[in-house]
Amino acid sequence: MLSTFVNILLFIFVVGLLVFIHELGHFLAAKSVKATIYEFSVGLGPKVFSKKKDDILYSIRLLPLGGYVKIAGDGDPEGEGQGKEDEDPNSLKNKSKLAQAWVMCAGVIMNLLLSSIIYFIIIGTNGWTTSLSGEFKDFKPVIGEISYEEVEEIHYEGVVEGSGAEEAGIPEEGVIKEIDGNELTYSFEIAEALEGKENSTAVVSICTENECGNYNITVSEEGYLGVMVYSNYIVNLSYEDSKVIAGFGHILNVLKISGQKISSLFADAKETGDYGQVANTFTGPVGIYLVLDYFKQFGFIGIFSVIADLSLSLAVMNILPIPALDGGRVLILLIESMLKKDLNKKVEERIINISFALLMIFIVLILVKDLFTIENIKNMFQ
Repeated sequence: MLSTFVNILLFIFVVGLLVFIHELGHFLAAKSVKATIYEFSVGLGPKVFSKKKDDILYSIRLLPLGGYVKIAGDGDPEGEGQGKEDEDPNSLKNKSKLAQAWVMCAGVIMNLLLSSIIYFIIIGTNGWTTSLSGEFKDFKPVIGEISYEEVEEIHYEGVVEGSGAEEAGIPEEGVIKEIDGNELTYSFEIAEALEGKENSTAVVSICTENECGNYNITVSEEGYLGVMVYSNYIVNLSYEDSKVIAGFGHILNVLKISGQKISSLFADAKETGDYGQVANTFTGPVGIYLVLDYFKQFGFIGIFSVIADLSLSLAVMNILPIPALDGGRVLILLIESMLKKDLNKKVEERIINISFALLMIFIVLILVKDLFTIENIKNMFQ
């Protein structure tokens, strides 16, 4: 019960922080271009506390899972400024397109800045190195260098029935030392050593606790020996030579890794017709809650790592060219600049409202998907 309560508080803190940072970006950018600001709110729903200063209402509201900035010319705030925004010289609509784009992009910039700072701190406290999954051993970082760290010898366990390994009579478990006289350090070198040897014999040096021996193993058509080999290395991404930009560099690398992973999932889904794994890459509040529940065991470093990842995800989502999001608003500004005139207000409002409704439907579908697949999500963190 106490753990659940802590998780809920942690969830509220993380989501509240991300939204606050995002809205703070819009707020500071609006102030920088001297746009009229009606309100800066932390939270949603009924007011708990409010104070007016320099004609701006600062408020804390009951529901901590959100926040907003009401800016003249950015929509039509209820109760204040209705019908007067065109007359206000400091309305955002009366500012230059560049100034409007700056205000629209500022939330994304703040989320990227938060991610960059946290990544910088985490990587710096870890000797300017971070670890990647073994599947990214061939990853080419935008910034930084890849290296491998051996954690144990190349162990195998179990021999496949009918395989070349079984026919050669190798021990049920042991350590693979060499293939055809070539010493091996990392488990992925086995595939490299067997390349081009399909259906031919490879001399494999194997050691057990008692003795070592060489075995002539016929390699399968697929290029396998017929044993279950365990990964024995860690892939390290080092920023030792780029410390100053380590945080920003890690953002670029995370985006590249994510792009490669998603592309691979779509390629596999297209080939198999099963898009289940693709759907599982999208998650909502349920997924975030479970991620926080898992990473809290790693202390502050684990939690702040999640915050950095979520802040980056929020930035990427908001920059998408969807009219209800910041990226879509910038796209509208770009279209207006090309047309050299503003879109009809009613048309613009209708476009934004329709896209917002579709976005809400998508979020609800993600929530329903998470609820139905909650056990699968839990299994990812066990």
